[in-house]
Amino acid sequence: MTGSRTEEYPASGKAVPYSRVILVIRLLALSAMVFAVFKIATREYWLDNFSGVSAFTLGCVSGLYLLSENTLTKNLHTPDSVILSILYAASFVASYEVIYHYTFPVSLNYLRPPFLGGQEIRYLVTNGVVILPVLLMMKHLKVKRTGLILLTAFVATWTTWILYGFPQYFANGYYYPVFLKTEDPYTLSLRLNFGSKVLLAAFFGSCLNPIPSCLTSMLASI
Repeated sequence: MTGSRTEEYPASGKAVPYSRVILVIRLLALSAMVFAVFKIATREYWLDNFSGVSAFTLGCVSGLYLLSENTLTKNLHTPDSVILSILYAASFVASYEVIYHYTFPVSLNYLRPPFLGGQEIRYLVTNGVVILPVLLMMKHLKVKRTGLILLTAFVATWTTWILYGFPQYFANGYYYPVFLKTEDPYTLSLRLNFGSKVLLAAFFGSCLNPIPSCLTSMLASI
């Protein structure tokens, strides 16, 4: 039965309490999001116990999972909605990493063939596989005006980052000609990195159909 929280196996007569499973995963995701918000509020942006992932990434992934699972559970069996929600959140991270990686001019030869070397092709394939599950969710996704605004804001933020020379918090110097100048490229790189990540996550969330009411209210208040 579509939308059922409990699936039955006729052969054994036993039922799998999917409602408990989904509740546990929701609590874990919610706890991760609260933890990420706390770390951001205390300006502890890097989570050493999570392989150095940023609190913004953890918050975006957990929040996106909660939004997508809330939407998909209304139309799919619970196991399907949970798995697709996890894959959808992972596809957001992979999409961001691909854009970030290939923005570096050393990663993509823009001027002469071959434009991609063997290592770069492997990177594209391994991350591209993580993005592919989005195709399984096409009937549950729709790019609306809100999504276009968020995507435009993401592109504008990314373009601004490049105009500043694409400074990085982990290295000195610039990767592009500097058209805009700043006295603190380290802080700027953090703001543009984290800001663009939030915008892309919000874009992914806005594409859910129907868009979660909590996200609609949040975007309307901006």
